Formats: sequence, C-alpha cells, structure tokens
Amino acid sequence: MTASRRRPVPRNDVWPLVLWLLGIAGAICLVLAAIEVPKLWWPTVTATARDCGSVEQVGARGRVQVRYHCDLVWRYDDGTHHRRFTEPPGTVHDGDHVPLRVHGDTAADPDSVWTSLPGLAVLGTGLLFFPLRALRRRFAR
Repeated sequence: MTASRRRPVPRNDVWPLVLWLLGIAGAICLVLAAIEVPKLWWPTVTATARDCGSVEQVGARGRVQVRYHCDLVWRYDDGTHHRRFTEPPGTVHDGDHVPLRVHGDTAADPDSVWTSLPGLAVLGTGLLFFPLRALRRRFAR
C-alpha cells in the first residue's frame, strides 16, 4: 500500500493584512471617538453669526483658495463667548443662528459627533475579527 500524498492547502495570506488594516483603522477611530463622544453631553446653544467674510489665499503652486469665516457669538454660563469658525462658502451669513455644542469657551459642531459612528463600526469589526481569528488558529491545530 502506498501512502497517499496530500495536496498542500493553499494559504490565504490576505486575511492577516486585512485584519491588521482593520485594527489600525479601529485604533484611529477609537482615538477620534474618545475625543468626539464626550461632546454628546455638552449642552447645545444657539450662536449668532457676525462679521462673515472671505479671504483669498494663494498656495505654493499658485492655486487660489477662498476661505470663508464667521465670528460666532453665544451666551452661556452668564457670559458672552465668541469663536471664529471657517465655514463652507455660502452656508452661514451675518445674523444667521447656528447650533453649537459648548463647554466653557470651547465650541463644536453638533453633528461632528455622528461622523465618528462609522469609525466605531470599523473598530467593532476589527475587535470582533481579531479574537475570532486567534481562536480559529488555536483550535485548528
């Protein structure tokens, strides 16, 4: 009787790379979420836009970039606060009311928190697949 030869099982070397990329993206998303998620508990106030205008800046290669800015003023904690925000052109004009999340003299866009949710999904996927892959390797031996 002759010993049967087994064909070598082809290895799929793409999965470790995909999992590492998911892990790196997840770590970045975790840092961003750690910055953004606490802003959910900041109170929302309404700021008034003043002194809106645009400035043209010429870049190193001669490209002209228009930067649009507004001073936003709001009342919170018995005081008046203000910040200069850069906005996309035409979105905010003098006298417009803009919602902000504030904490002392710091302000943030109230919708910026929700941009980290897709990142948290990537983080969750990465955290789910790393242990599953390790368990699969351990019990496959």
